[in-house]
Amino acid sequence: MSKVKLFLFLILFGLPAFAEIPVAFIYAKTGSDSLIEKEMKRGLEIFKKVCPEYRKEIKIDLFDNQGLVEKTLPLLNQIKNKGYPILVGLRDNEQAMFVSDYAENNDQIFISPLATYSRIGLGKKNAFQLGANEIVQGGALAEFAKSDLKRKRILILLNHRSVYSQSLAEGFKKALTEKKDIDLRQHISNDKDFNIEGLKI
Repeated sequence: MSKVKLFLFLILFGLPAFAEIPVAFIYAKTGSDSLIEKEMKRGLEIFKKVCPEYRKEIKIDLFDNQGLVEKTLPLLNQIKNKGYPILVGLRDNEQAMFVSDYAENNDQIFISPLATYSRIGLGKKNAFQLGANEIVQGGALAEFAKSDLKRKRILILLNHRSVYSQSLAEGFKKALTEKKDIDLRQHISNDKDFNIEGLKI
């Protein structure tokens, strides 16, 4: 039985009184001014207050990757060497993708509360996302535009430099594929040359 399956079994079916699973909580404490990152940390503090009994089963330690991919690898090696089987955190898609690949290759569990990139968990047995990915978000936006706004002409503004933007557009278009009465168009740009005034809508 792999370490991942063993720890999942212990979590689902009860832990011995002496057992304590170490969890590495990774976030950008320094090097980032992200309010989302701080909210994720605040969520952890709320969890600790609401579920004080967690201390009997889980040992949570904080690790600062400074919001940078290049700082994440040495941190992951440090976490692995200390024997942490479960990694939690990260809202940045690029960083979360990097950690999910690392966890998969090292038989660790990775859980991201906020990262939305669908490929983080795609085809992986050890990576879990708690938030809706960008394809689901795109579908929800399409449903809102169609049912609530009653729009018949829709222009998708796609930033080709952003994987998130591309997947969001994919989910949006997929949700409206069979709607023949909607005039759906797409404008490909990036965050540097975008010019709304030059578009004919």
